[in-house]
Amino acid sequence: PRQAVVRRNGDQGVFIVDTASNTVRYQQIRTGIEAKEYTEVLEPTIEGPVVTLGQHLLSDGSPIILPGSEKSGGPGGPDKRPAQAKGARP
Repeated sequence: PRQAVVRRNGDQGVFIVDTASNTVRYQQIRTGIEAKEYTEVLEPTIEGPVVTLGQHLLSDGSPIILPGSEKSGGPGGPDKRPAQAKGARP
């Protein structure tokens, strides 16, 4: 998704989720064709979930709360909201 691409210090990148540690890793990318909703990533090959909401609050290694995780649902169980940075407003 186009909204997943962030610009940092003149570069473009995405935040890739490490589901084992519930953190993110910033990955610099080279883009190709940009359409209304999507941006082509030419390199590197992206594997794994990518943060598409709230990434302006993130930096490399930031902790996140994943939808459906035990920590995200509180007493009522897991919720279905998108991944977001800890401390971010919904």
